[in-house]
Amino acid sequence: IPAARLAVVPVGAEPQRFPARPPPEGGPLRVLFYGSFIPLHGTGTLAAAIRLLDGAPVELRVVGRGQERTDFDRRIAGAANVTVLDWVDYERLGELVADHHVVVGILGTTDKASRVVPNKVYQAACAGRAIVTADTPAIREAFADDEVALVPPGDPEALAATLLALSADRDRVGALGRRARARFERDYAPEALGRRLTAILQTQTKEPGTANAVSGS
Repeated sequence: IPAARLAVVPVGAEPQRFPARPPPEGGPLRVLFYGSFIPLHGTGTLAAAIRLLDGAPVELRVVGRGQERTDFDRRIAGAANVTVLDWVDYERLGELVADHHVVVGILGTTDKASRVVPNKVYQAACAGRAIVTADTPAIREAFADDEVALVPPGDPEALAATLLALSADRDRVGALGRRARARFERDYAPEALGRRLTAILQTQTKEPGTANAVSGS
């Protein structure tokens, strides 16, 4: 399909579900991962990083189930720095995000992982939380270097090192959250996305055939 016929509207997030709140004070760095355990999430990388962080001042909470969950459970068996839950109702998800300092996005090495920005990245940005996610072309289109912490896909050592560095630099954790929130308000809040979609539809009306397919990402 010719690129001129396509337009992209990011999925964004719901501010009423993910309100910006101050991060927790004191204690270990609290890190949240949630997802459906599909390959693009890179949960094997997360499991290996959890092992590397054993004894570090980092507490991880992992929420979800799916095709790679059994392997993940096997790989982290006995780890003392992680809590695993099967699921959390969507109505409680914003509260869960607010209870952590950092949200981990995706870490996989699949082609799809390089093309998508997952919902939880926008949700974490909406909530003003620091985001750690794979360095991909998609995330670089959506956020600047100082708005998210990027790690090479499939690299547990880099993920563990980044989380350990953040645990020792809470000022950076706060700055990442504030910058992500500011970018969300500017480009990914419902009002901003409404303006973007309106502009696309107006262009389509003026130039028939140039933008007659609209996609979310």
